[in-house]
Amino acid sequence: MTAGSFLLQSVWLVSLLGALSTGRAVSSATAIQEAVDVACPTCGQTVTLGADDSTLTCSCGEQIDAAAIWERRTARLNKYTEANSDVVAQRGCLACHRDISVINAKMAFIRNIGGPGKGCVVCHEGDANAGRRDAAHQGMIRNPADLWECAKGRGCAKCHSRNPSVVDVMSMATDPLGQRFHVYRVERSLMSTQMGILNNALAANGLIPIGTRPYANFDCDDPLGPVPLTGTQAYARWVAEAIAQGCIDRRDHAMRLPTGEQARERWGLPQAMMVDYYRKECARCHNWGAGKNQRGDRRGSGCAGCHVPYSNDAYYEGTDETLSRDEIRKPLRHEITIAPGSVMCTRCHTRGKRIGTSYEGLMESPFQSPWRKDGHGQMKLHGKSYIAVGCDVHRSHELECADCHTSIDIHGDGNIYPTTDHAVEIECTDCHGTPEAYPWQLPTGYGDCLVQ
Repeated sequence: MTAGSFLLQSVWLVSLLGALSTGRAVSSATAIQEAVDVACPTCGQTVTLGADDSTLTCSCGEQIDAAAIWERRTARLNKYTEANSDVVAQRGCLACHRDISVINAKMAFIRNIGGPGKGCVVCHEGDANAGRRDAAHQGMIRNPADLWECAKGRGCAKCHSRNPSVVDVMSMATDPLGQRFHVYRVERSLMSTQMGILNNALAANGLIPIGTRPYANFDCDDPLGPVPLTGTQAYARWVAEAIAQGCIDRRDHAMRLPTGEQARERWGLPQAMMVDYYRKECARCHNWGAGKNQRGDRRGSGCAGCHVPYSNDAYYEGTDETLSRDEIRKPLRHEITIAPGSVMCTRCHTRGKRIGTSYEGLMESPFQSPWRKDGHGQMKLHGKSYIAVGCDVHRSHELECADCHTSIDIHGDGNIYPTTDHAVEIECTDCHGTPEAYPWQLPTGYGDCLVQ
């Protein structure tokens, strides 16, 4: 099964609308849902409030006024149960979401396609002509960037696939050659397949031979062959030669990781427990999911994982008053960025090599860092305690991860590669050169087994 899409530019109301679309209210009298998640203001951990809760005590001792949160939510949903039909006819979704910010200045063509106030449905679907909330949100996609939706040709795939249904987007923002086919590329990228982490973990526990790497998160193949879908002609020639000579490993197919039951039948216990551990821990960072619901890890799924900013607590801080500011797992604001900051990368890249937190200058520690002014301890980040130390020299000069790791590194080039050794394009010499040559004097692929 193949699935996917990647987002550089697409209209996305994201899970901003999650509270509205999941609420059970269809009348102004009962605008409730069974539970909402909030972040404890003292320790930052997730606290789930039930509809019958009035006051809830976090494990840290903080008292949370659940009744006030439910009251604000009910009042907000009651206020926006139904919009004036004349206003809806003129403004569509903006009859209620009138103060929501434009998601990206380059998305004007989407508004033109959908019409005034109705461009939202190009990506989110739903009914921009309906006045009642439940009717307007019928069939709505909360997160068009979700790869499960993109797999059906919806959401971001309407513009960023090989067979777009709306428009064929070529992004010049991150590559002067133009970037296309993000759907096909990202569904085969390592951030979707996780072949390196997955197979190395299995090999380290003796389940498969070292270096074989047969498994991915999903069954996937590459019917278009080894020719990269992006990059220069020189890059394409280098990839072809490197594959032919075995310098890089490109696969035609990868098998889905066995289920827990299949793993027990194949490898027995306790070895098969590695598969269960991988699914619960390692795989939570792959592109298909929204990350673990803890401080620092909350993010959007799919394309939104990189291109839609989230705060550590994941509260909405935008301008749309229809959206909750009490509930977590919301984007920081209604925005798509084509230049994700390093903090977005750190939502996932905090495990294994700890490269994300190390780059930011955060050292994992078994001890809590200094106390806050209010007398409480520092909140955990990514479920851990950190001490601030010197950041990476590149970070100290305000370089973000995306300044070096550009589109091919992140989205992939359309080929299935089993590890970052074969997939990541950037090398230190690309900027720093060698003692004998400037970087622009070095041949394509310098440093690999083809070019020494």
